[in-house]
Amino acid sequence: VEVPNQSHWDPGPHFPWNYYMTLVRQGSTATPVPTASNPTGPDVIETTASWLNVRTGIWGTRLSSIPRGSRFVRLESQRGWARINWRGRTAWLSEKYVRSVSGATVHTVKTSKLNVRKGPSTRRSRIGSVRRGQKYVEIRPSGSWSKFWYSSVPGWFHGSYTGTENSR
Repeated sequence: VEVPNQSHWDPGPHFPWNYYMTLVRQGSTATPVPTASNPTGPDVIETTASWLNVRTGIWGTRLSSIPRGSRFVRLESQRGWARINWRGRTAWLSEKYVRSVSGATVHTVKTSKLNVRKGPSTRRSRIGSVRRGQKYVEIRPSGSWSKFWYSSVPGWFHGSYTGTENSR
């Protein structure tokens, strides 16, 4: 819609119109769209600080701290902060204390809810769950199981319920 006496611009062929209209219809309750598409694989980051705070939002409430070397998929970058999947939800990290990592194996959850366990077996305790579409970086495999950073501690899930791809 053109507004009289106002300038406008064409956002180009790659503008996410469907997502934009979802935001318009839902108001501020929708999750922000990632800032750039990534045709060559997920953007994996690794923490460089000895301990890095995980927050509910940009400068939001502190949820926990994670140790150096923790790896996550950067879902979005906004004002120097990275949005990640963490403990089955999204959370934020300061980008001042992360670096990009290439060649990491990323798992995307394919089932509505996937249990996270303390070890690579259904006999190990359940410590939480992750949801369809969430992406997690593999620390190491063990048979069909994958170890990943679930929170400030690693968790395990069975790989038959995920799809895999390599980071860029």
